[in-house]
Amino acid sequence: MFNLVKMSYNACDEPAKRWYDTKPKNVVKVKLKRCCAALLEIARGGPRVTDSRNGWVCRTAAWNGHEDCLRAAHALGYRWDAMTCQAAAAGGHLDCLRYARDNGCPWNANTCRWAARNGHLDCLEYALKAGCPTAGNACDLAAGRGRLDCLRYLHRTAVYDWDRITCILAAKNGHVDCLEYMRDNGCPWNSLVTYWAAIKGHLECMRYAHEHGCPWHEKTCFWAAVYGHMDCLAYAVANGCQWDEDARIWAADYEHLREYL
Repeated sequence: MFNLVKMSYNACDEPAKRWYDTKPKNVVKVKLKRCCAALLEIARGGPRVTDSRNGWVCRTAAWNGHEDCLRAAHALGYRWDAMTCQAAAAGGHLDCLRYARDNGCPWNANTCRWAARNGHLDCLEYALKAGCPTAGNACDLAAGRGRLDCLRYLHRTAVYDWDRITCILAAKNGHVDCLEYMRDNGCPWNSLVTYWAAIKGHLECMRYAHEHGCPWHEKTCFWAAVYGHMDCLAYAVANGCQWDEDARIWAADYEHLREYL
């Protein structure tokens, strides 16, 4: 079930493991995780560390990308569920995801969502082509995390919708490349794009939005000032963004802001 290197490493005492870990890069590195420890103990004739109905062994193996552990856990009767596939997709471990599915492990829409969120395009492509359930906001997750390749793929497949929230999340997190791609492909937006760019200090997103016709939010100047993003404030004021009256009164009390009124 396990490769010989992992079994040999596990059999070593701690000084031997430390010696092996300091060897040059041309040796196979071994990283034992909780899944390895639990299953190798069984392989040595020890007791099960947890009830086989508990799904954490398969989930942990999938998350760590340990296909050998996943195979062993499945052979020993450890339970797996949709969270196993989700963990494999979230970690970007296509081999584990494919093995789980080939052997009857269930999945749900979170497999695609986590693959998109964490930027694992190969897992995302596999899941969608294999008929994984789709629901929720995968485009939002990809845009919010700056996963442009996943965002492109989701748009091309037209499985998921995008909307104003998708653009807002890209701007909020400073992903101007995602924002640009979405606008080039017809995704709507509104003034909350400049609002969140101001709060988070993402000048490039603010500049792109303004230059491409996104309206100013009435609180753009206020929030840029509150959070000390003076480059955003200077750009907004220089490009016609107006303070609302309450914000103007507030800013007048601060000498460093008066030049922007």
